[in-house]
Amino acid sequence: MEVSRQMGHLIEDLLVLVRDPAGQPAVVPDRISLAAPLAQAIETARVIAAQRDVALQVPAVLPDIPLRADPARLRQVLTCLLDNALRYSSAGGAVRLAVHTSGAQQITVEITDAGIGIAPDELASVFERGWRSDAARAHRPDGLGLGLAIARQLTEEQGGRLEITAGAGATGTRALLHLRVAHPDADKETAWTSC
Repeated sequence: MEVSRQMGHLIEDLLVLVRDPAGQPAVVPDRISLAAPLAQAIETARVIAAQRDVALQVPAVLPDIPLRADPARLRQVLTCLLDNALRYSSAGGAVRLAVHTSGAQQITVEITDAGIGIAPDELASVFERGWRSDAARAHRPDGLGLGLAIARQLTEEQGGRLEITAGAGATGTRALLHLRVAHPDADKETAWTSC
């Protein structure tokens, strides 16, 4: 079951890369609720968390925030970020997901872990296709280094922003997914404002 799930994610990622010669994915933004793709990503993540003996901490009630996004692609991004956090954590560790509002125009999905972390001088490389740190290769030899590159591409195609930073302590990583809130009177594209 785990192998088939990994293959499914790999195929989905590769389809994004080969969708057209320029490598641009097909993203169809619509007015959706954050709760639905978030619930789907969490459901997948719970399986991985149980297999790896990592605690997955998520809000008791998922926020019903309206977004302008592609539900399938947003789920893909969230699944990638949770998958990375869980797979680069050690048994007995924890991964935490939180949602923060950043004014009336944007929200941030924050995913933090206390795993192997990323060295400060390597943070600039995390979105390069095929790049993986030596620590990542040692911890998880099966990765291809495509997930974060695709996640950022899909995020930007939906008018959002993805950041990866070092954790608060000596280890761990923090992913910040910034998304635009959809307003009833502003379904058309609006300018992105940074956090």
